[in-house]
Amino acid sequence: MQLSRRPSPALLRIIEDRLPALRDEVKAFKIGTDARFNDHLVSQFPNWPDIGPPQRMVLAGRYSIQTLIGQGGICKVYAGLDTRFNRIVVVKVLREEFTNPDICPIVFNTFVRESAALTCLNHPNLVSGRGLAQFSNGTLFFPMEFVEGMLLETLTMRDPLSWCRIRSLLLQLCDAVIELHKHGIIHRDIKPTNILVTAGDNSTEQLKLLDLGLMRYLAETLPSDSPDIARSRIGTEDYSAPEQNLGTEASPRADIYSVGVTVYYLLSGDIPRANFKPLSEVAYSRQTPKILDIILKTALARDPEKRFRSAQAMKDAIEDCPG
Repeated sequence: MQLSRRPSPALLRIIEDRLPALRDEVKAFKIGTDARFNDHLVSQFPNWPDIGPPQRMVLAGRYSIQTLIGQGGICKVYAGLDTRFNRIVVVKVLREEFTNPDICPIVFNTFVRESAALTCLNHPNLVSGRGLAQFSNGTLFFPMEFVEGMLLETLTMRDPLSWCRIRSLLLQLCDAVIELHKHGIIHRDIKPTNILVTAGDNSTEQLKLLDLGLMRYLAETLPSDSPDIARSRIGTEDYSAPEQNLGTEASPRADIYSVGVTVYYLLSGDIPRANFKPLSEVAYSRQTPKILDIILKTALARDPEKRFRSAQAMKDAIEDCPG
């Protein structure tokens, strides 16, 4: 079964809203379906690179691939249709040159671990995976849940968010991090462009934490002989904990730091540097409760030992913060 109908407006919106995040990591960006869809994209996004040829393939006899939405040095990302359940999916395909674990074990193992993590996770604030599969030539791929919504970065650029609204989303972000840490996973790249918010009014908004491409397992669950980039400088520097930027091994408290940076940025428009001003002293954030200054001071401590001991402890503090 091939995806012959024109992609839905939902698919167009998700491509548009994820464009800032894709541009951060994609070296070449092409879209391809039928001529009508190509014309639509050219008219809506005139600054995009040239439109590529239509994508027509079916993976594992089930996933009908329609649109190449991004490609980088390691993998390609497609939007398509799960023909078994007639639903849109996102499919991440590892480049052929990395399918041999002996040639580039770090990339291979990272891709496999990401797929395994997404498949075992089942949480409303995390994107779920559908399992690892491969082509006849050995090329690996895995399908993921397609979520209709808007990147948090895009959302806050369009309309500054109130503390009440951010508080609701922040509690959900903490829940996502709690779930990851419960499974021994450190995200290592929490930031507004990796957070999706589903459409709806404030009371029904749902947050989804995306992209486990830089994840790693806690030291006690990571095999000692497994090639890994755990001790490399990795992540987005502005949102990464100081110890992560120094290339030392990150702990779960590195994710807590990243959550703190995200909150500070959403409420102030700035990235907290050393000796950052409390939110209560930033004009844009005068409506935030004073106790939030203490919460962020703890989350953003440069010494990991002085941060919240867990994402659950941070969530507890936020729940006590008036909204």
